[in-house]
Amino acid sequence: MIYGELFMHGVTSGLIQALLPLFRDFGACVRINGAYTDWFNIHKDIRQECVASPWLFNLFMDNGLRGLKSYEGGLRMNKLSIKCLLYADD
Repeated sequence: MIYGELFMHGVTSGLIQALLPLFRDFGACVRINGAYTDWFNIHKDIRQECVASPWLFNLFMDNGLRGLKSYEGGLRMNKLSIKCLLYADD
């Protein structure tokens, strides 16, 4: 899915091929009450610690956010209109 978005935004196939290893063969475990679970594979995600992750997230969200321009809802304060918040501090 992310590869299609990259291609649609004009990212060359060479750069897409260079990014592929960022999404392959990585896993995680979960800490519960101080103990760790077994490792498991993650097949679809953008790594949180990867320097390319914010850029990839922005590219992926771009199309959906363009549709919010005409949305009338959201939070309004004087002339400021907030329709969508995308980033949060963990």
